[in-house]
Amino acid sequence: MRLFLPALLLMSAILPAASTSSAERLVYFGTYTRSNASEGVYMARFDPRTGALSRPGLAARLSNPTFLAQHPSLPVLYAIGDDGAKPAHGMVSAFRINPADGALAPLNEIIIPEEKSAAAHIAVDAGGRAVFTAHYGGGFVAAVTLEPDGSLDHFAGAVRHRETGAHPQQSSPHPHCIHPLPGDGPVLSADLAADKVFAHRFDYGRGAFVSDQPAVAAAFAPGSGTRHIAFSADWRFAYVVNELAATVTACELDARSGALREIQTISTVPENFSGRRWASEVAVHPSGKFLYASNRADHESIAVFAIDAGTGRLAFVGHATGLAHPRHFAIDPSGGWLLCANHDANNIVVFRIDPATGGLAPAGDPVPVPAAVCVRFAR
Repeated sequence: MRLFLPALLLMSAILPAASTSSAERLVYFGTYTRSNASEGVYMARFDPRTGALSRPGLAARLSNPTFLAQHPSLPVLYAIGDDGAKPAHGMVSAFRINPADGALAPLNEIIIPEEKSAAAHIAVDAGGRAVFTAHYGGGFVAAVTLEPDGSLDHFAGAVRHRETGAHPQQSSPHPHCIHPLPGDGPVLSADLAADKVFAHRFDYGRGAFVSDQPAVAAAFAPGSGTRHIAFSADWRFAYVVNELAATVTACELDARSGALREIQTISTVPENFSGRRWASEVAVHPSGKFLYASNRADHESIAVFAIDAGTGRLAFVGHATGLAHPRHFAIDPSGGWLLCANHDANNIVVFRIDPATGGLAPAGDPVPVPAAVCVRFAR
């Protein structure tokens, strides 16, 4: 474990001094810093009454904090990143959130002691016992246990994936996301190279993975490129976005075993689309009525689907287009707005959500954030 040196004065100097009103919500943005003007994690205030997003300020200087997660019950934010070396080692950093102004006070950080270990995704279990990371380039998933105050305890091991696929982007294992299921359930990880979702068992009492051989929770069509997963609020359904095929697969979920049973696969781009397919994020609306999935490359859009509450099946509603590499997005807790990380345009686009159809309409001008790739609302 690495403790941050006294940096609180630095952090307080980074952020604007404005306080957050009771109606506003804090929102944090993860970025790429490798070749852009970004310096780390940015913070802004969002007003769900109007859709207004304040101009973001730098909240923490980190190298490539590309994904963020929050503790389930504490004001603690976790960021993946790297140590800035070449080749870089992955790192998890923990910060305490000041609810008044959004300032991030460093708690500690842990280096992931594996080769090619920069992570692509991070998630926290619902009990606040561990954070899990998926390492696309290194081909493994990892865990770090947590202290009661939300700070990082110790590196709790890694499990390597082994399967590959026929597509050129599938020449080595590529875990792209990780999701601990409720209670002591398995930890699911989508692997883009394997076209599979794997179920890992983690012993929270011992703070260790149970086995280095994860079970196969689901296998999808060869060349699909399974990337991210979203879940219904009642954990009955899971939705897997497939990057290479630009599809979403709706599945029934057994939360105890992690097994997924395919219900339907539907395209995120028009069926006659002939350009490059490169899907990225997927999310379920807080109401459970709609699902959203983003496309990069030649379509540059967010697809909107209606969800059948009884069956979990999807029906296409429409596209919000004109984006620029929408790698990630998040829906505000009120369900009225969607904020999209528009990476290639170096900004955040705010969309108003139609409560009847789920359709998206741009609201106001985009807000600058350099190389934005993650949006995380604070609870």
